[in-house]
Amino acid sequence: MKAKPKQNQSFLFSRLQGLFPVLALLLLGGQGKAQQGSYSYFGQGCSKQIRSDGPGFNWNCKSPSSVRTSGAPYAIITKNQVDRTITGARFRMRAAQPYTASLELWTLSKAGVPQNRVAKGSIRIGKTYGVYRGAFQKPYTIGGGTPHAIVLVLPQGAFLPICTQGQTIKGYYFSKGKWRTIDRPWVFGETWVDTLKPLTLTVPEPPLIGRIFKVNTNYSAPQSIVFLHFGATKKLWGGIPLPLSLKYLGAPGCFLLISPDLTFVNQASHLGNRSFRFPLPKTPSLIGFPFHNQFMSLDPSANRLGILFSNGGSAKVGKPCGDGPKGSASGTLRTTLQPVPSFGLPPFPISSRYSGSRYLRCCGINGPSACRFEGSGPLAGRLPSFQVSPTLLRKVQATVNAKILSLLVAAAPKSARVTASTRLGLKVNGLSLQGTLKVFKDGCTKVSSYQSTAKVLYPQGSTGTAKVSATYRASGFGLPKSFSFDCTVTGSPYGNWDITKNATQLSGGISQIRVQGKATFPGTTKVVTIDFTVPTSALSFTTPRQALPSIPDFCK
Repeated sequence: MKAKPKQNQSFLFSRLQGLFPVLALLLLGGQGKAQQGSYSYFGQGCSKQIRSDGPGFNWNCKSPSSVRTSGAPYAIITKNQVDRTITGARFRMRAAQPYTASLELWTLSKAGVPQNRVAKGSIRIGKTYGVYRGAFQKPYTIGGGTPHAIVLVLPQGAFLPICTQGQTIKGYYFSKGKWRTIDRPWVFGETWVDTLKPLTLTVPEPPLIGRIFKVNTNYSAPQSIVFLHFGATKKLWGGIPLPLSLKYLGAPGCFLLISPDLTFVNQASHLGNRSFRFPLPKTPSLIGFPFHNQFMSLDPSANRLGILFSNGGSAKVGKPCGDGPKGSASGTLRTTLQPVPSFGLPPFPISSRYSGSRYLRCCGINGPSACRFEGSGPLAGRLPSFQVSPTLLRKVQATVNAKILSLLVAAAPKSARVTASTRLGLKVNGLSLQGTLKVFKDGCTKVSSYQSTAKVLYPQGSTGTAKVSATYRASGFGLPKSFSFDCTVTGSPYGNWDITKNATQLSGGISQIRVQGKATFPGTTKVVTIDFTVPTSALSFTTPRQALPSIPDFCK
């Protein structure tokens, strides 16, 4: 059905939309005090079904076979790419005498042979070679990619629906208690029913005063006439309880969900959709006003009634949300990083006093509101000097001793024998954390984060000593002489401060040490200069990852 006076209809429709608030108040009544608008869906729209033929196999056969049956069920194996609701099958065949055969649908076993019958029907076949259709008593849906069997139970002497040449399709016949293979150019095809998407009502945002209220419909017939109903109730219509099933009027699956007290009419696009727009005035008396919606679409091919109905919607008019005024707020972050005994790192307190702006932000045009805060402040933390763990230093002590011994041996006479042992001590002369902490919290998106550009500083570096005890024997027969000396040790500390996912972690260590000093062999004026650098990747630490305190709600 098409509306011929399209221009007049559009003119009238635009005028009615402008009068909607007044008409709604007069005809529907009701008013509340709620500020936030709402819109919720209920019920389900109905749809139409389209019957179609699946692809025909060997359908253009020009030389049908004259092979007859001995009276047995014949199963033809097939599958579809997508889910299909199968209503029956069709064949090109003939009969010596007209007869009615049993038509069945079977699922297969893991071995690929017919196992379970899931649908049963019949097919009437005549003497003339042609197309004959059969239907199941109840359609059955088979999943996409799932092989299944169309089974014909033919009487004795019937002609098989096969061609003398063409595409060979797997088949079976049942004999002596089992299915036996009979692959032939079967001439057949399935019949399907496709259920289209139901007529749908959607609303992009609730009705709000001062804004345009949009109601959209989809999946109606192209360029069909659609009706948008407004109703005061979804419980009764003229004394009739709702929802009202329209099955007995010829529209199975369709329901009248609301009382159609006020109706607007328009024509769907060629895609089957249409949007109804209602500008709502900034009238405070509309706030809290409730109503219900449902679409109706004229479609003669949908069902015997020729009408489809959508799902329903329940609305309450509200007031658009607005951001609150901005204000200032401040907070303090305090936490203590856990110690790392294996390195000698003590507990490390850090803190930041930050400030910024906060305001109540609308999470959407209809709300609700939530607090948003954005601020920053200096981040600081300081540790006094601490000794690097002697246990950890032993990992590099042997390397340092070997280097010192090699220098002593190289400077001694060739016949001399030298031994040495070294005890290493090292401390970090203070550690500090300096930089900026950024704080962000958005109650709408539930995003809450700390970010920092802080750096780890070692103002006095890292220093220590290497105490060396050595022996020197000038010749193979002389007595060994003991001597000792100290070397200064200078370390190269490093550190990294990390904040991700509202947790923090500190890592660092000593990348290398420099050992410097001088030694004199007993009874000689030979002076050995010691100056070397040793990589010390083993001297490292990482604090356990530690969650930071949650950011407060500064709008409370």
